[in-house]
Amino acid sequence: MKSATIELVRPVIGLLIVTLGVFGLVYTLCGTGAGQLLYREQANGSLIIQNGTVRGSYLVAQAFPNQQYFLSRPSAANYDPMTMGASNMALSNPALNARIRKDALDLRARLGLEPKQTIPADLLTESASGIDPDISVESALLQLPAVASARHVSTQRLQSLVSELTQTPQFGLLGEARVNVMQLNTHLDQLDKVKN
Repeated sequence: MKSATIELVRPVIGLLIVTLGVFGLVYTLCGTGAGQLLYREQANGSLIIQNGTVRGSYLVAQAFPNQQYFLSRPSAANYDPMTMGASNMALSNPALNARIRKDALDLRARLGLEPKQTIPADLLTESASGIDPDISVESALLQLPAVASARHVSTQRLQSLVSELTQTPQFGLLGEARVNVMQLNTHLDQLDKVKN
């Protein structure tokens, strides 16, 4: 009886070892190696490194309270990738409507907008992940005059930067034109170095 059990268990243990070895180790090493060879920057998190210091990632939004920078979308996760997610509040939720009204007032004050000027929805609503680094081109253009004024540069210069960094829909069909705020703000700092 004992011998029969051992005969049944031995192939199971062998299969377990082979499966863990092939799929747990070899497959993982091959995938990681291929990522490092073919897409090193993306595989390592698309990090923004300035003066040897990691300042963020092009894949994760950050808050930019300084008026010299373009604003990211609001974040229910407080821009923390470890707790990312949406608030899941419905449009009928009074708390959501109150937050949007307050954010709209704050935006109007920060950007010097007219009371009836339309604010694009992506500057008032959170993305599903809470860390989406992209905003619409319309949102970037709305912020141009305020950022140009705070940085003492022409709006035309910033407009050409926004145009240069605008990402078109994938395959010309999927999604909409967008601007990565992290990339845009990083380029703003480089503009300052050229100016000085």
